[in-house]
Amino acid sequence: GVSVANSAEADISGDNRIIGNQGAFGLEVIHTSTVIMSDGTISSNAGVGVHCGETSHCEWAGATTIDSNGKGGIEITDHSDAYLDGGIDVSGNTGVGVLVDLSSLLNSLGGNTINNNTDDGIVLNTMSVLKIAANDTITGNGNLALECNNNSMVSGDISTYKPKKCGAAFQAS
Repeated sequence: GVSVANSAEADISGDNRIIGNQGAFGLEVIHTSTVIMSDGTISSNAGVGVHCGETSHCEWAGATTIDSNGKGGIEITDHSDAYLDGGIDVSGNTGVGVLVDLSSLLNSLGGNTINNNTDDGIVLNTMSVLKIAANDTITGNGNLALECNNNSMVSGDISTYKPKKCGAAFQAS
């Protein structure tokens, strides 16, 4: 697929498509890099659709679709942050729709769709944070809409995300 690494920046706008790659990721953003993608498609890749890791920043806007990837939709890991700016569709992936792991942050401005992934819609692990400004549609996933462990934090209203399992995760108001 496409790799953005070593403090690089990429602005991917318009009808760009990252489709049908056979590697570990459709789009890989690592080593303190930045990607801003608008109105594109990341689909039918053998591995994870997007991997945003190692203190990188990833942001999706417009009518971006991340679907039908073989090992999950989006991974945000290792002290990275990501923004779903509304209208983003993360659906039909094999595995988790959005995984937030290893002290990372996911900001959702609301109006996104995370549907019909074979595992959970969103998984929040290992001291990670989910900030929700407005509701997303998270339905029809293979397991839970939202799963978070006890070391994570959620900020915003998650009452409509059902089913969910957040144990003793801290919820800020």
